Amino acid sequence: MLRYTVRTLKALGAIVAVAVAACQEVSGPNEEVDESELTFVRFGENSPPLESDSIAFWAVRGETRKGEMRYVTAEYNGKCLLFRVPAQALLRRPNGTPFMQGDSVRIVIRIVDKERFDFRFEPSGLIFDPDHPAELEVRYLWSNTDYNRDGRQDEQDVRAAERIRFWHQPLPGAKWRSIPTTHLPGAVEARAPVLGFSRYALAID
Repeated sequence: MLRYTVRTLKALGAIVAVAVAACQEVSGPNEEVDESELTFVRFGENSPPLESDSIAFWAVRGETRKGEMRYVTAEYNGKCLLFRVPAQALLRRPNGTPFMQGDSVRIVIRIVDKERFDFRFEPSGLIFDPDHPAELEVRYLWSNTDYNRDGRQDEQDVRAAERIRFWHQPLPGAKWRSIPTTHLPGAVEARAPVLGFSRYALAID
């Protein structure tokens, strides 16, 4: 099972903070919680449709590759999710064998719940190099801004928005673990380093 150690988490948080200047980092404790303890960020009623609720691309050791899930409307076509795999990011296959230069793997990303920013990454068990992590970006511009789900949009939702983080569930039914998250406030976008698969979501604890 993939584990984010305290040492690795601190290093990854520093990587993201340096790489994304003028951003707000929401670190928080590296805690584990049950799914019932999280409030997931949901798509708003005015959210434009997506080109597809799944994407697939080939990652190659030695080449930077990426996949993107996009919104589509008559007025706007923009990023919902971007997943970037740097050239040296691929470390081990799900069966534990290492990637050699030029080796490839097909990555598939699917929306788990079409009402919220909740994504499954495959193949489950794929591991990335902590020194060269994969990079996840999600733009939640059209989220439902009643973040605490109390039926009102008020100051409490503004405070709740400040606690939005990426959470990782390594296996179905397992507890969720928070990971270092950086925000681009003007773009309503969250970014995080990724060490391995399978499920990531934006949520508030």
